[in-house]
Amino acid sequence: MKFYRKVLIVIIILLFLYLFWNFIKKQVKCILNGSFYESFESNPVQTSEVKAITNSNPIKINDIPAAISERPIIDYVIKSSTNSAVSGNYVSTDMIKYVLSRGCRFLDLEIFLINDDKGKPQAQVAYSTDSTFNTIDTNNSILLDDALLAIVSYAFATPTPNTNDPLFLQFRVKSNDPSIYPLVAKSVDFHLKNSLYKGTVTPQTQLSKLMRKIVLIMDKSINRNYADSCHCKSEIDKTCYDLTKYINIECGSTTLFTQQYNELLNQYAIQINVSDNCNHCTDVNNMRIVMPDDTEGNPTIDTFITDYGSQIVPYRFYILDTGLKDYETLFDNNKGAIIPLAYAIDYIKKHK
Repeated sequence: MKFYRKVLIVIIILLFLYLFWNFIKKQVKCILNGSFYESFESNPVQTSEVKAITNSNPIKINDIPAAISERPIIDYVIKSSTNSAVSGNYVSTDMIKYVLSRGCRFLDLEIFLINDDKGKPQAQVAYSTDSTFNTIDTNNSILLDDALLAIVSYAFATPTPNTNDPLFLQFRVKSNDPSIYPLVAKSVDFHLKNSLYKGTVTPQTQLSKLMRKIVLIMDKSINRNYADSCHCKSEIDKTCYDLTKYINIECGSTTLFTQQYNELLNQYAIQINVSDNCNHCTDVNNMRIVMPDDTEGNPTIDTFITDYGSQIVPYRFYILDTGLKDYETLFDNNKGAIIPLAYAIDYIKKHK
């Protein structure tokens, strides 16, 4: 055998060993973290339910143009999904992919402490109306690891139509067990660390500074003292993860209001004015997230925007109704999932 052929064979063998070694390292890392890429795919029943509520109409959403991205985030309306993994009776990564494919740039997850088949407590995503957090309403739950993997894999890649827009991700941690917070933090560190915006976010943060980043929102209205359960006993403990170090902004606070539909609608309307010298600027003073209550369907978006200047009104994408259709039309006609509040106000007034 000629010498160069021997060299070529040796190079091929070394390359194979290198690739194989890297594959093994990744698998071991996933196992140590409790996250298996093989479990990332949804089962046929979950996939079928997602297909049943899928809107086949194409969307007309693009990244927000740089020319109108310099305003503070308080001055924008964001296409939002509540319980973003829920498709009805099930939760799945397929549903997360679906809401991202519809252009949603605010996602919401309810997180519970649920034992796996071996009795090991795991941070898992589900949906529950139980105020004690002891039961879930969905027929299944999925690992938070899998949910975050789906988000980071699809939020900034096709077929998502607006990969340059920031993604706002809300956690609603529903557990009375403080051990859940380090588990959530560990998952965030493993999956989202490189994509998270570094630093505190406020309603006055310029949108342009957040482009192509994940902004992590913690709903503190569920447990106002959650931070006390997050801190590590030792800063040099590499096995402990402090969730507060990853959170960019808290809602359920004076910084970012959290209200339910009817709670807001029972308040007096607020006059929101579009500036004379800037057609994408308003005089709105507060930033708010308006979450669903016990109403059966999706509401009409108009009043939330024109009367209260609501920036984030998450919709239930697993309920196909007129409310959701009109909500998507608002963003389609403005060709974006993050649109100036001023544009939304003008659009609604013209189409009433």
